[in-house]
Amino acid sequence: IRAGVLEVGHELLQGWSNAADAHASAPVCAGCQEVMRHKGYVTGPLVTTLGTLHVRRARFRCEYCGQECYPHDEQLRFCQHAVSWPLAQVMARLGAQLPFAQARQNLEADYGVRVCKHTLIAVCEDAGGAVLDEEDELRTKLQSLPVAEQAAALPDSALSPEKAYVFADGTMIHSAGEWHEIRVASVAAVDAQDQPLRTDHRARFLSCEDFGWQLLLLARGAGYHRAAKRVFLADGARWLWELAAMQFPDAVQILDWYHLSEHVHQIAALLYGEGTEAAKHFSDQRLTELWEGRSEQTLIELTQLRKQIRSASKREGLRQLINYLQNNQGRIDY
Repeated sequence: IRAGVLEVGHELLQGWSNAADAHASAPVCAGCQEVMRHKGYVTGPLVTTLGTLHVRRARFRCEYCGQECYPHDEQLRFCQHAVSWPLAQVMARLGAQLPFAQARQNLEADYGVRVCKHTLIAVCEDAGGAVLDEEDELRTKLQSLPVAEQAAALPDSALSPEKAYVFADGTMIHSAGEWHEIRVASVAAVDAQDQPLRTDHRARFLSCEDFGWQLLLLARGAGYHRAAKRVFLADGARWLWELAAMQFPDAVQILDWYHLSEHVHQIAALLYGEGTEAAKHFSDQRLTELWEGRSEQTLIELTQLRKQIRSASKREGLRQLINYLQNNQGRIDY
């Protein structure tokens, strides 16, 4: 039944493409600013969620520079690819969730649509680029406004979550023969039953200031400003807490448990040797204290231990962990 209905849908869509009014108002050449002339029709393939159609497109040409234009393409094709907008949405979603080869297989298995891997990659990259271009345009527009007008110009959201979480971090990646810092943003919104309402992620080569605006726009889209409880989660880097103070001053700041645990395990390995029982015992004790909100006890234990150790490297490691905990004292009340 499903196969039969899809076949009927394909035939209806093909019939529509043949019968639809192919006429279009003559466009103006972007370069010459002259009205372009109609030059007949070109029939070509268009891949849709119901299979491949053969669509007739009106063609226009500028008599002065020879530039050609197909006015219907903006509605028919996604970013000039021979795929429909609905199919591009499916391809982008699959390509974002799966390796491209597997996404291509799933597209054929679930929709009966075959595209080459190159087309799938190109559609996904153009979809991502379109999203980022739109976000960059909005961010630039907001930044150009007087400070007093920026808050009122921020986009709204239909979501009213119980809790909204904002997470930010930075890391280094090797690209184009060099190391570059990339900043990572994640936002999440949940309802009163902790069921996800929305999640968004970005990884961008942006300055701290631009990244702060990127993070704020993502948070607004998730209804952060409407949430009953608001959280900013980070790894302890100073620039992140400065960003939180500037863009999310009303958020509860929490030191990311994963990064804190990583610091504790590193000092345990330095003191007692990686993978040893003594190191595991030390980590378990300290992390239990911290998780239960007994950070003062942890600081006392670490300070006393540092006084008993003579190794310069071990003393320095303990000093760094003590400073890390002290600098984040208000963010570790787990």
